[in-house]
Amino acid sequence: MMNQVEFLENDIYFFDIFDTIVKRKVEPEYVKKLWCKEIKKRCKINSSIENIYNIRNEKECHLCKENEKNGFDQEFKYESLLNELYTSYGLDGKIDKSDFNQIAYNSELNCELLVQSVCEDTLELLKELKKRNKKIICITDFYMPKVFLEQLFEYHGIKAYIDKFFVSSEYLMTKRSGSLYRKVLQEFPIAGKKYIMIGDNRYSDIEMAQRFGFSTKWLDRSSQEAYYRKMENQHKRDVKATINTLYNNVNRSNYEDISFSLYQYIEKLYYYLLNNKVRNVFFLSREGEFLKKLFEQYQQNRVEKINTHYFMVSRKATFMASLEPLESETFEMIFRQYIHISLYDFLMSLGFQEMEIIDIAKELNIDYKTKEEDFPRSVTYDNLLKNDTFCRLYESRRTEQKNNFLMYIHSFGVDIEKEGMYLVDVGWKGTIQDNIFKFLDEKIEVVGLYLGLVALGKKHVYNRKVGLVFQCTEGRSTYFNVYNENKSIFEIILGASHGSADSYIRIGDEIQVKTAEQEKEAELFRNLISPIQSHIYSIFKELKDELEIRKYDIDGLEETWAHIHANMVYFPTKDQIELFYKIYHFENFGVFEFTKFKTQDKLSLLKRVNNLRLLIKDHGKFFATSFWGVIALKDAGLSFLIKVYGKYKYKRYFMKERENNK
Repeated sequence: MMNQVEFLENDIYFFDIFDTIVKRKVEPEYVKKLWCKEIKKRCKINSSIENIYNIRNEKECHLCKENEKNGFDQEFKYESLLNELYTSYGLDGKIDKSDFNQIAYNSELNCELLVQSVCEDTLELLKELKKRNKKIICITDFYMPKVFLEQLFEYHGIKAYIDKFFVSSEYLMTKRSGSLYRKVLQEFPIAGKKYIMIGDNRYSDIEMAQRFGFSTKWLDRSSQEAYYRKMENQHKRDVKATINTLYNNVNRSNYEDISFSLYQYIEKLYYYLLNNKVRNVFFLSREGEFLKKLFEQYQQNRVEKINTHYFMVSRKATFMASLEPLESETFEMIFRQYIHISLYDFLMSLGFQEMEIIDIAKELNIDYKTKEEDFPRSVTYDNLLKNDTFCRLYESRRTEQKNNFLMYIHSFGVDIEKEGMYLVDVGWKGTIQDNIFKFLDEKIEVVGLYLGLVALGKKHVYNRKVGLVFQCTEGRSTYFNVYNENKSIFEIILGASHGSADSYIRIGDEIQVKTAEQEKEAELFRNLISPIQSHIYSIFKELKDELEIRKYDIDGLEETWAHIHANMVYFPTKDQIELFYKIYHFENFGVFEFTKFKTQDKLSLLKRVNNLRLLIKDHGKFFATSFWGVIALKDAGLSFLIKVYGKYKYKRYFMKERENNK
C-alpha cells in the first residue's frame, strides 16, 4: 500500500474521469436515453424514444466493429455516429445536416451537465496536487471528443486543474485494450519517471495501467455502483407514476396543483423557442413576471439558453402608443371588446388624466361617468371627436407615447427588425400583441406564445399567435374544455408584485415605465398571492429536478397534466373555493373597477328554487357569465350540485378526450 509521502512524489498523475472526477445522478447508459428524449423533441422524429435509442445503439456497435476490422479498437468517432443517425432517423430533407449535428452535440452536453456533479474527494486531491505544481492528465474511454470534456470541466470549474486530456474516441484506442496507455507513453515516455493512474475500474484503470509500468491508486466506488443499480430499477417505473406521487404531496388548498399545468406550459415554451431558433423572448407584465421566473428556473442548468426580458406593458399603455392620427383612427382595439362604457372609461383607456377628462366633459356638457349603451355610435362620441381640447391632447399624448414606447423597445438591445418579437403571456386574445403589431406598422413579425388562446384578434401573416397548452382558434386542442373551465385562476395565481404599466416617461436619454399602483391589489399580492407563488416555485423546481433526468415522451404527458388540472377545476376542495372568493381584480382598460368573484352570501329558498329551474331549463344561459361553473352553482345556492357538475364535466370533457386519444 502506497503511503501519503510516496503518493505525493509521483511526477505525473493520470486520472480516469467518470466516477473518479465526476459522477452521475443516473446510470451511464441512461444518459443516452435522455439524449434520445431531446432529439425526438428537437428534430420532431416520429418514433418512440426506445426505438431512437435502439437505432443509436445499433449504429454504435456497427461503427465499433468496422473500426476493429480496420485495426483499431472497438470505439467510434461521434461525427461518424451522427452521419449514420442522420440517415437512419430519416432527417434528410427535413432538417439541415449541420443543424442536426449542432442539436445532437448540444443535447449530449446538456444531458451530461444535467446529471453530473464533481466527486468532492477527488476535487480536494486535484487542488492539493495543483498546489504542488504536479502535472495532471485525464485518460478516459469515452465516445465524445476531447473538446466536449473540456466544456464539461469548464462548466464544473475544474478545467484549470487538467493539463491534458486523452480520449479513446480521438484515437480509436481504449484503456480497456491497453492501446490508449501505449499512445500516452509515446508522448510521455515513462523512463526514469514515476507515473500513477487513479481510477475506479479495477481492470481498465488498475490492471491495464500496471501492465504499462504505472503505479496505481484504486478508488472504491462500490456505493456509486449500487446507486446506479438503484436508479436503473427506479427508471423502470413509469414517469407518470412519479408525477402522481409529487401531485399527491402538494397542498391543494392554495392551488399548488396548478404547478403542473404551469410546468407543461414552460416546457412547451422552451422547446418552441429552441426549435424556432429564438434568441430573445419578452415576458409581458404582469403575468409574465412569475412566468419569467419559472422559465429561468427551467433553463437554469441547460446549455442552450434563451435571453429573457421583462417587458412592462399593458393594454392601456400599448393602446395609446399604437394609435393613428385622429382622422384615420377607429379605436378598434377598445371597441371590439368594450362598447357599454362612459366618456371616463374611454378617455382613461387613452391615458388621459382625470382633471383633463372633467374639463372635456364640461365643454361637452355631459356627466363623464354615465355609461352609454353603445359608446362608438353615441352623440357623446361624435361630439368628442369634434372637441378641440380632446383633439389637441390626443395628438400630443399619442405622439409622445409612440416615441417613448419605441425608445423603450430599443432599450432592450434586441434587433427586432431581424429577429422579430416573441412575446410570452398567459393569453386568451392577445390584445397587447395586436397593439404592438400595429405600433410596429405591421412590418415586423410579432409572435405570441400563450398558455391559452381563445380568439385570434387581428389576423396577419406577421402577427402569429400560438396557444401552447390550449387553443380553439384552429380547431379545439386536446383537453381544451378542461383548461378553459376556469381561466381566471391562471391570471390570479400569476399576479405581479407591481401595478399595471400606465405610460412611458422619458427622463433624459432613458425611459421609465409609470405604473398604476392599487393598494388593494398590492395587499392581495403580499398577503395571498406571493406566498402561493413561493410554494408553486418550489414544486415546479422539484418537478424540473425530477423530470430533467427522466426519459419520457414530452408530448405523451398531455393526459397526465390534464387529469391533474381537471381535478382542480371539476373537483375543487372547499378551501380552494373559499380562497377564490377572497380574490379581487382591478380592470384598468375599457372599464376601471374592481371585480370580485363573490356575489352574495345568502339566498332565499324561493330564489334557490328559481335558480334550479333556470339551470334545468337552460343550463347554457345559467353558466353564460360565470368565471367558473363551480362558483356559479355556489352563488346560486346550489352547492349540493357541485360534485354532480364535476362528474358530468369530467366524463364529458376529460374522459371523452382520453378515449379519443387511444
